[in-house]
Amino acid sequence: MVAVARAAVRTLRRDRTTRRGLYPRLVAHHAARRRLAETPVPPRAPFARRVGLALWWLLYAAGLVAVLAAAALAGPPGRKTAYLRAEDAMPVATTAAVVGVVLLGVVLVLRTPRGGGTPLAATTLGMTTGGLVLLLVGYRLVVGTGDDRGVTADQLRTWIPPAVLAVLALVAVTVRVDRTRRRTPDEVPAGAGRRDQERHLRRRAAELATTAPARPAAEVTAEWHGRLDRLERQGVDPRTTAQARTMTPAAWLVHTFDDGDRDVTGILE
Repeated sequence: MVAVARAAVRTLRRDRTTRRGLYPRLVAHHAARRRLAETPVPPRAPFARRVGLALWWLLYAAGLVAVLAAAALAGPPGRKTAYLRAEDAMPVATTAAVVGVVLLGVVLVLRTPRGGGTPLAATTLGMTTGGLVLLLVGYRLVVGTGDDRGVTADQLRTWIPPAVLAVLALVAVTVRVDRTRRRTPDEVPAGAGRRDQERHLRRRAAELATTAPARPAAEVTAEWHGRLDRLERQGVDPRTTAQARTMTPAAWLVHTFDDGDRDVTGILE
């Protein structure tokens, strides 16, 4: 592993720009990995925090389902609504909209969980659901009673206020969780949980592995493979060199420095 890493360094020796951009970040990444490896595994999150996270997701998911149901039940005619009469669907849609407003209102009051991928997942889910809801609600607002669903003017007047409020609540929640996602720093703070630190380091390693050399890629690859051939003749395990051939020199260095328990002293010299 170390011998192959030294070969990668020799391959990149003429790429001054690559070395200046990559090597300091490799050293910092390995130091972060070592600190994490030396940190005792913390106890699980307090029970109250886990319950709070589960409750937040339950309310959020139920609110999304309620708003989506309110929009879908009042949506355009189709196979799924062919046997559902408007006189049955619209009261349920109105009730679902009210439930959605209440649930998402509670979510707005609660603090949005940070870390663990919650803001990103919640934002993605909210935007996907919101786009579909806007299309369905927009259709009913534009068409009104003008299609063959049989929606009456009274049913429409009863449905519109809670449906619009439900859409506004969904937009407000989505904006809030997206703001939380944007405020989550890219660099994980020292007090972050171990899982968040692991996730951040994996993401940073993947980014570093994509570092492209300043020289033409074909030239770098030819030199890299030539050095690997010489290592094989010197007795390096062919399985290691075979794995290295599937990676660029920069990616192999990242692979080496991503292990906090490995001694990387002098490799970059």
